[in-house]
Amino acid sequence: MWDKNYEVEIISWFSNHIHMKMQDSVLGSCFFYSSIYGFFTGTQKKMTNIMIKDLAPLREDLWLVFGDFNQIMSP
Repeated sequence: MWDKNYEVEIISWFSNHIHMKMQDSVLGSCFFYSSIYGFFTGTQKKMTNIMIKDLAPLREDLWLVFGDFNQIMSP
């Protein structure tokens, strides 16, 4: 169920991400939301990290990032 008080602005999208701004029209608060599907080949995995850095909001706004990053952080 969707809350009608939220406005959604899609900022960018591609085959492996969607990045949007969510704004509460009643309270005026906002946050950014990114869904990521990371590159899966060894030569492209660093591109996932670059993409996430490029999507980061310029200010210190709230930002929810989730998805399948196709990364192993530690053994």
